[in-house]
Amino acid sequence: MKRLVLLLVMVLLVVAASFGQVQITQLTTIAGDSVSKIQSKSVEYLSSGVIWILAGDYPFTGKCMVYLSTDNGTTWVKRPVFTQAGWSSVGISNITAKDATTAHLGLQTGEILRTTNGGVKWDTVTAYSTPDNGWVDGVKYIGKDTVVAYGDATDSLGVYFARSTNGGTTWTRFTNWSNDSLKTNGIYAGSFTYGQAMDVNGKNIWCSLYNTANDPASILKSTDGGITWSWFRVTLPGGPSMNYVLSSISFKDANVGFAVGRRAYVNTSAYANYLVKTTDGGRTWGDTLAVEPGKGHADTKVKVAKGVPGTNTVIAVGYNTLGTKAWKSDNNGTTWAALNPPNNGVNSDFTNLAFGSSTQGIMVGYQNIAKISLPTAVETEHSTIPTGFALEQNYPNPFNPTTKISYSVPKTSFVELKVYDLLGRTVATLVNSEQAVGTHSVSFDAKGLSSGVYLYTMKVGDFTATKSLVLVK
Repeated sequence: MKRLVLLLVMVLLVVAASFGQVQITQLTTIAGDSVSKIQSKSVEYLSSGVIWILAGDYPFTGKCMVYLSTDNGTTWVKRPVFTQAGWSSVGISNITAKDATTAHLGLQTGEILRTTNGGVKWDTVTAYSTPDNGWVDGVKYIGKDTVVAYGDATDSLGVYFARSTNGGTTWTRFTNWSNDSLKTNGIYAGSFTYGQAMDVNGKNIWCSLYNTANDPASILKSTDGGITWSWFRVTLPGGPSMNYVLSSISFKDANVGFAVGRRAYVNTSAYANYLVKTTDGGRTWGDTLAVEPGKGHADTKVKVAKGVPGTNTVIAVGYNTLGTKAWKSDNNGTTWAALNPPNNGVNSDFTNLAFGSSTQGIMVGYQNIAKISLPTAVETEHSTIPTGFALEQNYPNPFNPTTKISYSVPKTSFVELKVYDLLGRTVATLVNSEQAVGTHSVSFDAKGLSSGVYLYTMKVGDFTATKSLVLVK
């Protein structure tokens, strides 16, 4: 009995230690280019292992390109988009992708570009530049073939929202704003400079707005994929009270989200980079989150915070006067611990990040790109020791977009748990590491996948088990 108790204590210690480990590996080159010569502010990481990075050269000479990986960042290819020597900074807001071949870009000149051959060729699929002189501040996929975008327009309709239901081939512009103030030139969409002021989760869409008057920022929100909209003001209790912009916004689910607010047109540290959290879908926001208590904004300039899929972990990235910074919370942003990311000097920062699974992510910024490896995000029950390996049916099933898969391990073993489509292609790797004795459960986030039947397989040595799950959107 004592031996059993000692064994369980040791298992708990191992699990606790593994949850605290985050490995950040800096890329020195990508597709043959030195990372110190690159600047990036947008990245897409699909659960299939496909990564798209939007970038420009550094110092900027007008070269805009994307880097594409289909194997979780092991190998890369470079795809030039265009060269625009007249621009003073990278004039593309963000990138959104369907798979390894199809992606969209939003431009500061109002165009939306699309590639269907892995970035080899980019075509303009719609434009809000003539006669609107509009900027595309954000573009995102919702599901398989629906793409949404928003930005600024100088016509009488002001801020615009556009939606395509056929993969970006044709677009419809939303014009029926219920609040007339959205039609004035005083209100603008998001923050093109940062390119993260729009997010989607399921059919929920959030777009941040700001204005040139001394008023708080606001949010446009849709809960039905962009068909209908609501508009409401945002108050940051611990941040600037007026004339500010939400420079980044991200949601873990329909309710829990994070935003970074800063004073518009003011770059002093006293008014920059306030990280806040909402638990009601963006209607109200709590006080400023202190990622490093006792330090001012000069030391903790957060750019964006994003939740790790299927976990309570949140990773925030940014910079301070010495270069890149990153922080981690394991309780949905309540408390934080500073990470030690690689640094390329005082000009280096991390501007954005994305996760392809609960264990793999990537951070991008000025003169810095790094991969994140997190311990397997599983919940473990240690009250009883399983008598054999087992894979349980996911719950709920059918599901949208997340479900939980449980499995049992009677002895410490290397476990592989993957999700496949019906053609046998891997769409997600949920577990690929040594697992302790116990019954475990892991979440599967199918955001970005199309509705249908998928298979999930557990392999441990000679043991193999497969079950099906149904995604309904």
